[in-house]
Amino acid sequence: EGTCIRTEREIMGEAPVAVVTGNHESSVSAEQMADAGMTVLEGSTEELAGVRVLGDGDPARSELFGGTELRGEEGQDDVGRRLRQVADDADVSDRPDLVLVHEAYAAQAFLGVESVNVLLTQNDVSSTVAPPDGEDGIDDVPAGAVFYGHWHRSIEPRVIWNSDGTWTLLMELDTSGGAVDTPTINNFSTPWSQPQQEASFPVLFLDQETRLVTGYQIYRFETDGRAVVEPRVSIGDPSALEASDDAADGGSTTG
Repeated sequence: EGTCIRTEREIMGEAPVAVVTGNHESSVSAEQMADAGMTVLEGSTEELAGVRVLGDGDPARSELFGGTELRGEEGQDDVGRRLRQVADDADVSDRPDLVLVHEAYAAQAFLGVESVNVLLTQNDVSSTVAPPDGEDGIDDVPAGAVFYGHWHRSIEPRVIWNSDGTWTLLMELDTSGGAVDTPTINNFSTPWSQPQQEASFPVLFLDQETRLVTGYQIYRFETDGRAVVEPRVSIGDPSALEASDDAADGGSTTG
């Protein structure tokens, strides 16, 4: 495992890497990540290359082909609520651009919703277009984007629209290594074997002035070796947000 961690870090070159541990990583894994030069998120906001990232690892630990137990007293909900408090307590200028957790249950506790799965799969709202009245029934989120994974599936993300006109991207990350979600003794993934399912990762576009995610682009790797670059999906319009702020301040432009 240490070899895989070091290799992944080397692939990134000089770029900074922020990580949260999943349910299969041990404390040794976290130490190896830190020793390799990765920033292991542990509940506080870290700034990497000008991007503020808040996150924490999975509170549960799963043994290979074995059971899952909590590492301590905290559960998924506890982690999500604790991170939300950190984000809420931060000054507006210091709020996280990205929030990273491993499981959906922590993400939904951070957002204050009953189910992110329902939120991502309901069809009564657009995933990227604000509702006409600007209301989506979700409390304002103090972060530019919230990410979680664990389920190893590809699903369309969703934008949460805040009352001040800003927005937050909610995205479930697929497996970036093509690992099967339900391994058995006769069928499981290794770093050296052919991917068992599609692998993917997103590239985000972050507006430096507003700290809002203005788009994302998915890179997919099929099991037959093909690489697919999907078109960029745009989100929101920072210029419209700025125009609204100017109008509220009594400013005007002429042309």
